[in-house]
Amino acid sequence: MKNTPKVIFLNVGDGDFTDVDFTGLTEVTWCVDRQGDGDLEYRLVSGLKYSHDEIVDIANLMITHGGSFANALGKAILLADMANLQILQQSFPGLFSRYFDMVQKAKK
Repeated sequence: MKNTPKVIFLNVGDGDFTDVDFTGLTEVTWCVDRQGDGDLEYRLVSGLKYSHDEIVDIANLMITHGGSFANALGKAILLADMANLQILQQSFPGLFSRYFDMVQKAKK
C-alpha cells in the first residue's frame, strides 16, 4: 500500500477513559492529526528486518558477548515494544547485522 501514515490517532472523544473497555466504545474514528486530548496514538511498525525470535537471539548475544554499549542495547531490546524495536533497528543497522551474522554462525 502506498502513502500509509506512520502515525494515526484514534479519536475516542473527550473525558476520562481510564476504566473504559475499548471494545465497548462506539463511533471511534481516526485521523492523522490529534483531534483532542483523549486521542490514542498508533504507530506503524511493519517492516522489521528480523523476526521476534531473531531479535531475542541478537539481544541475548549482545548481552553475553558484547561490550558495555552492546550489553545495554541488548537489554533495551528485550524490554522494547514493537514500535521501539523498529526505531532501534533503523538506528543501529550495522550492529544488528553484525550480531545477526554471529547468531547465524552459532546455529550452524
